[in-house]
Amino acid sequence: VTNPGGSVDSQAATVALEGAPADTWTGGIARTERLAIDPTNPLVVYRGTSGSGVLRSVNGGATWTMMNVGLTNLYVYALALDPAAPGTIYAGTSGGGVFKSMDGGGAWTAMNAGLTNLDVRALASDPAAPGTVYAGTYNGGVFKCVTGGCAWTATNAGLTNLDVRALAPDPAAPGTVYAGTWGGGVFK
Repeated sequence: VTNPGGSVDSQAATVALEGAPADTWTGGIARTERLAIDPTNPLVVYRGTSGSGVLRSVNGGATWTMMNVGLTNLYVYALALDPAAPGTIYAGTSGGGVFKSMDGGGAWTAMNAGLTNLDVRALASDPAAPGTVYAGTYNGGVFKCVTGGCAWTATNAGLTNLDVRALAPDPAAPGTVYAGTWGGGVFK
């Protein structure tokens, strides 16, 4: 979060209240690592946190509820919503792999078959291919799941830095994914 004056506050909650001045922020209980906003209802916001799991707000960030049933690792560094089914959420954890919820975070199930590195730092759903999810890992590269619950396969051809921190599928070019790495640039 960039505060007035340009300072960055990673401990701050990251959702401004509607109608509040831009420099008014609500507080939080844990360090926020990722945010995801429901594309069909912008009042529904998900927070991946370092130590408190996944939190959900249904009122634009005014209040938060922990949504951790079945989530066995509470260090959530990545979130992704399925663009074809916004109630389907993926959470990437530090050491616990990927979890999937099909009910807006109400219950989570691990989906790690084939995922050889469980330290997930980035997730992305492909808007051009519903059900396709990419996971970026700490020193394990990129993995791909094509049915939203299948076995993961490594997709690291040409990727010379396997510490992947950001992923962005190109919506205009199905199958094209950009991977941002720690200290190694961006790969396509």
